[in-house]
Amino acid sequence: MQIKHFVYAGIIALYGCTSNNYESRAWETAKSSTSNQTELTSFLEHYKLSGDSEKYEAACFLVSNMPGKHSAGENIVYDIDVVKSDSLISSLEESFLLKEESSFLKDYSFEQFLEYILPYRIVDEPLEYYWKQDCKRHFRSANMVDIIQAAKDINSQVKLNLSPANSGELPQSYSSLIRNGYGKCDDRSALLVMALRASGIPCSYEFVPYWGAVIMDIPLFRLSCLTGKSIRCQIQIK
Repeated sequence: MQIKHFVYAGIIALYGCTSNNYESRAWETAKSSTSNQTELTSFLEHYKLSGDSEKYEAACFLVSNMPGKHSAGENIVYDIDVVKSDSLISSLEESFLLKEESSFLKDYSFEQFLEYILPYRIVDEPLEYYWKQDCKRHFRSANMVDIIQAAKDINSQVKLNLSPANSGELPQSYSSLIRNGYGKCDDRSALLVMALRASGIPCSYEFVPYWGAVIMDIPLFRLSCLTGKSIRCQIQIK
């Protein structure tokens, strides 16, 4: 069985970040939590007291966008109720390390970094915060100049086999995909977005609800590129 996905690279206009637009909502979100307020406020306070305005804004961005985010399952568990301060700090610090080290991120705005690199999850997969660090051990490109070629290199390295045992509706965790090598179309797309973001390549996970003559959800990822180039790359899961 062969299911095809497509990658689109386009242009995102550069725009600057002038202030912390997320602070008020972030603190409201943290204080509204009945079961996890301590962890959320601890996370925000850690960066508010650090004196690093960018990291504090990033922390506020994460918390302000947390409502509604969850891991899929029979009993939905919302992030706002279970996330831990130290895990969020670890993920945020790794994202800023990428921001400093990645040559691809030099021309992207801070807002684009927040949207396409910073998030600790991709969709509704089981939460695991360490994938940004671990992906580097499995997927990388030697090309640190051409973002399109680097994305193609990493795309060719992300391989999953389709198995009836893995055809259920629930997404798998990062560690399960790496360990087992099996997954569905959406698992493969989520893993690919993880691998690209962990290499400092901004991208997003999207769905195509209508694909040709077939009405079905087709997951794909969109590569956010500032080069002015536009490509469509076919990627496959067998």
